Amino acid sequence: VDRGFQLDSRGYAASFRVNRKHQHKNGPNFDKFLDKCTRKEGIPNGLDCSTNLGCVDIYPAMSGKKNGCEYLVRKFLHGAASDDGKVDERVTLKSRAFCMCDDDNDIEMALACRAAFLPGVTSESVRRVVEELHDSDVARLVVTEDVRKGIIETGATEAALDLVLMEVRKEI
Repeated sequence: VDRGFQLDSRGYAASFRVNRKHQHKNGPNFDKFLDKCTRKEGIPNGLDCSTNLGCVDIYPAMSGKKNGCEYLVRKFLHGAASDDGKVDERVTLKSRAFCMCDDDNDIEMALACRAAFLPGVTSESVRRVVEELHDSDVARLVVTEDVRKGIIETGATEAALDLVLMEVRKEI
């Protein structure tokens, strides 16, 4: 509010959204704000943000998709005993989780996982992330869409699911 943006808090319990469509034409520069939020700049302590479909969502740092997934791993996998009866505290998103994602607001969660599968590139910002990670060992983000081979839309989603199943079968 103090930066001059119109906030949308309807329907959100503990967050708010800054939607490009709701901003005044003579208001602050939304593109600069969106870019800063993508890099997590200027977000107050205790808060986090994600971008999605021309919007910026601001929420408590303890929430968000990645943190929700980490909670589920702790809840359901940390307490589970392995074949030898010992609890393996090393079970993490990076060691066990696969992700299917489709947009900017999934990237943090996707990068925290062992591998992530992206049926299609949905925005320029997602394209930049894919390009930055292409030659990196930091994370596996696999785009399954291949227009030249006719793997598009639901076919790209099926290709992503096939890759997840292939990865899981390697461990069986």
